[in-house]
Amino acid sequence: MKKTKKRNKINKPAFLLLFLCLGVNLFSQYSITDEGSTLTKKELAKLQKAIDYQLEFYNKAFSDNRMEKSSVNLNIFNDYANYLIYQKEQIGYLRHRSMGFYSPINKEAVVCKDKNEKYFLGFCYHELSHFFIRNYMDMPPVWLNEGLSEYFRNIKISKSIKHEWNTYYAARVKTMIELKDIDLKDFIDWNPEKFYDISFTQDGYGYALAYCMISFLMQNEGKMIAVINGIYTGKSSYEALNNFYEGGFVAFERDFMIQFGVACKK
Repeated sequence: MKKTKKRNKINKPAFLLLFLCLGVNLFSQYSITDEGSTLTKKELAKLQKAIDYQLEFYNKAFSDNRMEKSSVNLNIFNDYANYLIYQKEQIGYLRHRSMGFYSPINKEAVVCKDKNEKYFLGFCYHELSHFFIRNYMDMPPVWLNEGLSEYFRNIKISKSIKHEWNTYYAARVKTMIELKDIDLKDFIDWNPEKFYDISFTQDGYGYALAYCMISFLMQNEGKMIAVINGIYTGKSSYEALNNFYEGGFVAFERDFMIQFGVACKK
């Protein structure tokens, strides 16, 4: 019995060392910079699942230019002041109301955890989507870029991953439809300046509409991927939706309006 106990004491640290090494290898699949080492094990596990989930989707959408896990770059700040300094360095100006951004200089998603504990993981999922699509397209249409990011922001991760409808956005779009305050053909051509200006002055208008459009298309992932790939290969947003949605853009607009509660009447 004494020999057995002695053997167990020797093997236990060896097993722990092996476990830690495996953990380091898992973490090193991605480039995640964690200022202050503030990520909990639970947060890290969810981030890894979210990265794998988005990477699988985007590799299907851009199948001719697949990305490896080692290319993923996420930079997490836990000091708001340092985050703002870095934001100014990377994009040239400050977004005080935003707790995350994509850096085209370093090609990384950047998120601040300080002052943002409640929504931190959602911001990570959102900025990771920007990271992925911007690595494939320099200037994706803003409705597609922000719509996908908001879609992935609303995933819930436990044993499985599923998207949960953002009921606020859905209600916002339903009201917009009832007020006849939507012109989808015009909206998909908005430039970033118009999108952000109207969104920040009109209760998230652009984010709500873009999110609902993506969520609607994502009900058929193959259709969503076809639209993304069409835009990637040079088609306009209108051309991609018109070519890859059964019945064309008119059918897409009609079905979208019906989905959100009010038929489009013109």
